[in-house]
Amino acid sequence: MIRYLIIDYPSQIFEICEKNDIWVYCEVVNNRIKDVSLELLGIGRQLSLSLRCKLHAIIIGNMLDSVILEISKYDVDSIIAIENQILSAYDNESFVAVLDELVLKLRPNIFLIGGTLIGRTLAPSLASSLNTGLTADCTGLYIDTKTGYLHQVRPAFGGSLLATIACPERRPQMATVRPGVFVKPSMKTNFKLKIFKLSSEFHLTPDVKVVRSVAHNISDAIINSDIIVAFGRGVGYKKNLSIIDEFCRLLDASIGASRAVVDAGWIDYKHQIGQTGKTVAPKLYIALGISGAVQHIAGILTAKCIVAINSDKNAPIFQFANIGIVGDMFDVLPMLMRELR
Repeated sequence: MIRYLIIDYPSQIFEICEKNDIWVYCEVVNNRIKDVSLELLGIGRQLSLSLRCKLHAIIIGNMLDSVILEISKYDVDSIIAIENQILSAYDNESFVAVLDELVLKLRPNIFLIGGTLIGRTLAPSLASSLNTGLTADCTGLYIDTKTGYLHQVRPAFGGSLLATIACPERRPQMATVRPGVFVKPSMKTNFKLKIFKLSSEFHLTPDVKVVRSVAHNISDAIINSDIIVAFGRGVGYKKNLSIIDEFCRLLDASIGASRAVVDAGWIDYKHQIGQTGKTVAPKLYIALGISGAVQHIAGILTAKCIVAINSDKNAPIFQFANIGIVGDMFDVLPMLMRELR
C-alpha cells in the first residue's frame, strides 16, 4: 500500500483552480492521449460556459511533454500534469492516490473520466475513496439552470428507459462517458492557458507490481468511421452477409452489428453497437434489418443521419431514423448499389 505521497503545489495553482471548476481526466496510453478524453474536453467546455467556471485537464504519467503539447491545442484553462517514473504504467492504487490528493487539495465541482478499460477501473475506485457518487456510461450531460447541478443521463433498467441522475450533496460530481458519445472539439488555442507540472514523491509497498505491459490491439475503426452499415437479425441468415460486405465496399463504410447477431456468432464483438457494445457518431448510419431496441439506439443517438431499412413498418428504429425505407433489404440494396456504381 502507499505509505505516503508528496506532491509539490505551486501557490499559483490555488489561484487558478476554484471549487466550482470542471476537471477532465485525460488518459494517456503509450504517451498518446485517448480520443475520448478530447471528446470530454469538448463537453467539459460547454458545461463550464453554463457554470461560468474554468476547465482543467488532468494528466498522470511520466515524460508528458508531448501530451501536454497536444492538449494545449484545445480550449482548456489549465493543464495539471503529475509526473513520476512510478506512474509510467497504469497502476490503480497509485493513480487513485494521486487523484485523491489532488481533489482534496483543489476541490473541483465536476470530474469527468472516459469510460475506457482504465477509466472504468479508476473512476469507481476514486469515487469510493472520495465518498462521492459516480454515474457510469453516460450518454448525456447538462447543467440544471435552477440548481447548478450536473445532470447525468444514462440508460437504465436494461436500457428500457433513460435515467437522469444528480448528485446534490457530495463533491465532486463524477461521471464516465464511453468513447464516441460526444464529438471531439476543434482545436482552439487558449492564450491564457496555464501549465502546471507537479513533481511527486512516493513511498510504496505495493500490493500489485507491474511486471510488463503487453498491448492488445483492439481496433477503434468503427468508432472513427464517417459511414457505418449495421445489420441485425432481419438479414435472415449468415450467408446473406456477402451482399452487406459488397455494399460496405461501395460506400467505403465500416460494418456494425446488433447484439443479436454477435451473440449468434455471425460477426465478432468488436463490431457490436449499442449499450453493451460501442457508441458511435458517424455522419451516416445505415441500419439493415435492425428493429431498434432501446439498447441498440443508445449506441447511435449522436449519429448525424440515420437511414433505416426494414420490412416491418412498425419497427421502433423508424422513430429515430432521419430516412426510413419500408421494404425488403434484399430488394432495396441492389437498387442502391446500382446507383452507387
